[in-house]
Amino acid sequence: MDTSITISELFQAKRQNRKIAAISCYDYTTAKLISQTGVQMILAGDSAAEIMLGFDTTLPATMDFMVTITAAVRRGAPNVFLVADMPFLSYQVGISEAIKNAGRFVSQARAQMVKIEATSPYLDVIKTRKKQTAFHPNASFEILDIDPKLFAVKRASEDQTIYALTNISSHDVPASLSGDDISSQMVDLLTFY
Repeated sequence: MDTSITISELFQAKRQNRKIAAISCYDYTTAKLISQTGVQMILAGDSAAEIMLGFDTTLPATMDFMVTITAAVRRGAPNVFLVADMPFLSYQVGISEAIKNAGRFVSQARAQMVKIEATSPYLDVIKTRKKQTAFHPNASFEILDIDPKLFAVKRASEDQTIYALTNISSHDVPASLSGDDISSQMVDLLTFY
């Protein structure tokens, strides 16, 4: 391909019911080969932790690792539309952290889009962020050490405290919080499978 593919061209293809070819890729050499085909989009996915590094989960994919492989894919396929996969904890902690990490993909790896994964219960949390003062970018947050199978965050503003617990295992995990008076607080358990 001689010219870079843009999001506008992908939307136009969708409107015209043309097929869009997309593939996951994690390295320069494979991206170079893909760039010689008709593939329009590449996803540099966090599944690289499993496929390339041999882990049994995507959780070990860090931001530094993802930015590095995404930049390698961009060098190999400079004209293909490039999507970067935001790894675990790169956007769940807060909006300001999410923006900073998305910016790294754009500025350091030259990705054109970033992808986040959210199940329907998490979408409610995303919608809630606009309405709850504790989700404001300037609200304090603390990562709580409750259980290695849970990711727990306490977000607080002057008038509100919210606890968000995410089960990062594939099994039910009982959880309890002690300390702060949370008896009147609503605590959501979000289970991801």
